[in-house]
Amino acid sequence: MNTQDGKLPWHPAFSAALHIEFEDDLEHLHFHEEYPLGTQPMRMDILIIKKDPDVHIRKNIGQIFRTYNVIEYKPPGVSLSINHFYKAYGYACFFQSDLLFRGNIFQSAIAGYQPIIIPAKLLAVTSSE
Repeated sequence: MNTQDGKLPWHPAFSAALHIEFEDDLEHLHFHEEYPLGTQPMRMDILIIKKDPDVHIRKNIGQIFRTYNVIEYKPPGVSLSINHFYKAYGYACFFQSDLLFRGNIFQSAIAGYQPIIIPAKLLAVTSSE
């Protein structure tokens, strides 16, 4: 059974295989196929694309811009948390995984008026603990 675009739908078969694999423990597990990641479509707050990598951006945060810059904004009164970091990092990862995308990504989070720079290398340190 192929889909309209001619591709074979592998997820139902894989899900069935997992049900078989965990047959003895099914009473303790609940499977969610094609589970939505949120109540709304995922959208970056701001994506800034630097048109020419050789151009020097004069403003403070712009000096460290890469080609693609994912900005997560929280208004005054909303404090940044580690969950905001993971959300913005996830957006950057989804963007990076796009087959058409090629380039460097910079991620930052801004709360109110003060930017907080969150380099992607931080995740490697955080996840290895």
